[in-house]
Amino acid sequence: MSCGTGTSVDARVPFHYFGAPRNEKTRVTPQYSETVHRLRIAHEHTREAYEQTFRGHDLHPGTDIASAWPFITAAYSGIEQTFKFQIAKAQGKTVEELVATRRPKGEKGEARFPYRHHNLGTLFRCLDDPIRAALTEQYRRFRTLHAHIVPVTAAEFLDAVSAEDGRGYERWRYSLTAPEAKIPTNSAEALLSIWDTAVQLCETDGEACQIRGVYEQLTEGFERSLEEIMESFNVARIGRGVTYHDFRSEATEWLRAHGGVLNACSELVHRMHRGLMPDADADGLSLPFAECLTRWVQGGGTGAVKAPSDARVFLARAAGDRGPGRGVRWNGETNGFEDLPWELCETTADLPPEGAFRFEDKRGGSHRLQRMKWTLQQGFRVTENYPAREDMPVDKWLCTLCGEKTVEPGGKLTVRFWERREDRKGFYVEVEGAEDSKDGRLTREVLRLESESTRGRGAYIVEPHPDSKRFG
Repeated sequence: MSCGTGTSVDARVPFHYFGAPRNEKTRVTPQYSETVHRLRIAHEHTREAYEQTFRGHDLHPGTDIASAWPFITAAYSGIEQTFKFQIAKAQGKTVEELVATRRPKGEKGEARFPYRHHNLGTLFRCLDDPIRAALTEQYRRFRTLHAHIVPVTAAEFLDAVSAEDGRGYERWRYSLTAPEAKIPTNSAEALLSIWDTAVQLCETDGEACQIRGVYEQLTEGFERSLEEIMESFNVARIGRGVTYHDFRSEATEWLRAHGGVLNACSELVHRMHRGLMPDADADGLSLPFAECLTRWVQGGGTGAVKAPSDARVFLARAAGDRGPGRGVRWNGETNGFEDLPWELCETTADLPPEGAFRFEDKRGGSHRLQRMKWTLQQGFRVTENYPAREDMPVDKWLCTLCGEKTVEPGGKLTVRFWERREDRKGFYVEVEGAEDSKDGRLTREVLRLESESTRGRGAYIVEPHPDSKRFG
């Protein structure tokens, strides 16, 4: 469907209502500012309500729909009104005039009123290219963080949520009583992100370079959280009569060395998830700054982030607890988030390793996490290959963790975790090498005592199998 391109201005409407016509800079007027202010406040309050009340997805689809309903319907309407405001501005019209625009008779296949609808995909294609390009780029960046969203481009997403017949908004508006099959799949977070960008483009007169997208907002929020912690530490120090500490200089140098705020935070979160907190001596930090970083990472750094839901996704990916990679980082060259590859190459076995310790894990992986933390804290150099269960090899035991360290006497001591896609109840821990060393004996004894299947009954539970095949 093509779009209307009329540029005439009704003499009854003050010219300053939308500023200048197409291709001229917008004259900021009270009326224009008032409209943009309303759009901004509407978005902020919708976002705030979403962040405070939405508690994640539910196993029951109906509950999921009902929980997201107020935010998705509001965002649909907010994007529609913002797009129409931008289109009308470019044509030198009011939104009311835009919606009333008629096509000449005789144009087959075209709607008589090209703007009297709620199809976000169609309205998106009617936007001027600078605005459309900025929305496309910010959606791309957003999706590199929220990789679970299927549509690759903003145009594809808006077409999908609008449905083939353009009635996606109506279907979501009446989704509380409508059949589930007719409601298009949607994402409140993606809608809110697109709406945010669209409103910012109204505020900046289409200047894409001034847009604060998901990267800028996360960076500013995490940085502000760290600054607040450092300031509170100095206030407490002064209160105790201790010398003021120059946290800012140390933080600036440390953040620069670790690739910026987000990449530094990602690294700390990854380590914290494995039981390794900032260490002043090992990391070359002052003790006060190490304490600040500990509090920062323990709090998740999300307190000052505009969209905590974005921060939660970032932190979950940074932890690397089963997913496409061992962590996440921001790539300044591609302007997107990317997974860090697993360091351990894929190693599989047909049968459980001989002489391994069996651990039952019925607490969502917490027992495995405890074993991993203990391994790291004993000084093992750990590498992992811990994909989501559905991405594990079929009918094979996968080595998901390998810890190595050199001990005396005995040389190399190795600990390996083995897991199987089809075995959801437990995992095996194998110990190899340095049998006569203190570290080797300690490692085997701790695992023997902690293993549910071998506790108090000897060291091993897996007997040698004549057909055992170590690696496949």
